[in-house]
Amino acid sequence: MNDRSWMINPKAVRAAKQCIQIVRDELGVKLLLSNPGFLHLLTEYAELTDSEALQASLAELMVFAGVGNTAAKLNATDNTVVNIRQESAIPMDTSPAPPTVKELIDNNETIECGGKMYQRWRDGKEFSGLYRGQPTYR
Repeated sequence: MNDRSWMINPKAVRAAKQCIQIVRDELGVKLLLSNPGFLHLLTEYAELTDSEALQASLAELMVFAGVGNTAAKLNATDNTVVNIRQESAIPMDTSPAPPTVKELIDNNETIECGGKMYQRWRDGKEFSGLYRGQPTYR
């Protein structure tokens, strides 16, 4: 499964991205196409979740990857538990998105510099300091 020539085919990449999206939705794990053991991890995740959609997408991907026996192995009813290494998967970041410039401008934030108060934002630019007593924005 180390042969990566299947990545040249756009249909194979599309099938791989579909598998990645299903894994992200069902397990909350961000799987990367550039991961060295991508196909191996994908088969482990398919066995772990018992998802019909993931198994179908993986079977389509295996056709492009040239692996015929793995698709048949996935359809077998084998209830084995797979131990997935944490370092091989990147957890998804669930932190809230940082505020946009427009949201920060609307808040009318002020900054104290040299004992005086200055607007943090002006014309979409952030306060960067004083130059000869005048506020500068970048």
